[in-house]
Amino acid sequence: MPERPLPRGYRAWISLFPAGHRQEYGHEMVEALEHRWHRRRMGRVGELIFAMGTAADMTWNAFLLRGTTIGRTTMRFWTGMGLELRVIGRGLGRSPAFTFMVLGVLAVAVAANAAVFSYVRGTLFDPPPYQEPHDVVIAWGSNPTNGQARDVISGSVYIDLARATRSLASIAAVHGDEVVLIEDARPVVVDAMEVTVDFLDVLGVEPFIGRNFGEVDRTSGGPATAIASYAFWRDRLDSDPDAVGSALDMDGKPTTIIGVLPEEFRFYAPVTLLVPLRDDLLAAEDRTHFHYNVLGRLRSDVTPSDATFEVARILATVAGEDPRLKNWTVLVERMEQVSVEAVRPALWVLSVAVTLVLLIALVNLATLFRIRTLDRMGELSLRSALGAGRGRVIRLLLAEAIILSLMGGFAGVALAPALLGALAGITPAAIPIPESAAVVTSLRATSP
Repeated sequence: MPERPLPRGYRAWISLFPAGHRQEYGHEMVEALEHRWHRRRMGRVGELIFAMGTAADMTWNAFLLRGTTIGRTTMRFWTGMGLELRVIGRGLGRSPAFTFMVLGVLAVAVAANAAVFSYVRGTLFDPPPYQEPHDVVIAWGSNPTNGQARDVISGSVYIDLARATRSLASIAAVHGDEVVLIEDARPVVVDAMEVTVDFLDVLGVEPFIGRNFGEVDRTSGGPATAIASYAFWRDRLDSDPDAVGSALDMDGKPTTIIGVLPEEFRFYAPVTLLVPLRDDLLAAEDRTHFHYNVLGRLRSDVTPSDATFEVARILATVAGEDPRLKNWTVLVERMEQVSVEAVRPALWVLSVAVTLVLLIALVNLATLFRIRTLDRMGELSLRSALGAGRGRVIRLLLAEAIILSLMGGFAGVALAPALLGALAGITPAAIPIPESAAVVTSLRATSP
C-alpha cells in the first residue's frame, strides 16, 4: 500500500518561522515532518492528535525564535542610548533659547487645547447627573405674535397644566430668587431657588442626606423648610450630618434644613438653597403674572412634539376662559438641548480656534527642528564619519524631538487647570437663551 503524502497544510506552519531560518533549515524541517508522518500508522483520531501536537510544537518554536530575533534587534536599538541621552541633554543645555522656545510653544498650545476641550466636554457632551436626562423638558410660555418664543408661565397656568397634563409624568415650577440669612448677627444674601415639591422628582434626584420635599410642603400652613446644596452644607454647615433638622434664620423666620443635594448636582441656574413653592398660593395668582419656568418629565413613548400639542391644547382651553391669554401657547423642548443652545456656537468657534493654534504651533516647531538640524549638519556628518549609521543619526534626532515633546506636553497638562480657571473667570456669569428672557449659568457661576 503506497504511503500517504504529508498533507500540504503542515508545510504552512513553517511560514511562522523567521525568513532566514526558513531559507537555511526549511528543507530539513519538511523532511523531519514527512519522516514523523510516515513512521506511524494513524487513523483519523491519530491524525488529529498528530496535527494538534505538530501545530503546538512548531508554533512554540517559531515564537521562541522570533522572540530571540526581536530581543536582539531591541538590544541593538537600545545599545548606546544612555550615552546619546547624555549627548541630547548637553546639546539642549547649550541651546537654551531653542529649548525654552520649543517647551513654551508646546506648553501653551497643549494647555489651551486641554482647557478649552475640557470646558467643551463638560458643557456640551457630559450628560447632566439626572435619571434619563433625555426625558427632562422645559415647557415655555410662547407668544409668537409678540416675538416671545420662550417665556415664563404664571403660577395659576402652571397649576392648570399640572392638573390636566397626561403627557408629562411629573411637572414642577421653578423661580430663581435670593434670600437673606442671618449669620453671626449679620445679614447675608444667598442664591435660592423656589421650586414646587416635585422638582427633584422631575430630575430624578434624591437628596444626599435627609429627605425630599413632601406633601406637607405642598400647601401653605406647612413648616418653613429648605434643601441645601452640597457646597452650602460643606462650607457653611461644616459637613455636619446632624445639620439636617437644624434651623436657619431665613428672611426673618426659622427655616428647617430637611436635606442636602448630592455633590454632583447641577442645574442651568445656580442652586444654593431650594425652598418650596406652595400650590395654593400659585393657584391664587393672576394668570398674566408670568413668573415661573416649568419643567417636566416625559412619559415613555411621548415626544416633545406630542407634549407640546397636548399642553398647548390645555392652554387654549384656559385662554377661552381668560381672553388676556389670547395668542399664548406652550412650547415643550428638551432641557438638555436648550441649556447648551446659547453657548454651543461660541464653544465650537473657540474649539476650532485653539485647534488652529495647535496646528500653527506644530508647523512652527517643525520649522524650528529643521533649522536646528541644518545647524547641526557638521556634528551629524562627524558622527557618520566615525561609524554611526543612518539609523543611529535618525534615532538621535527622534529621541531629542520625543523628549522635548513629552516635556512640553507635561508642562501643558500642568498649566491647563490654571488656564481653565482663567477661562471660567472671563466667561460671563449668565448667557441668555436665544429668544428668551431666561439665562443659562456658565461654568464660572456653577463652580464651587
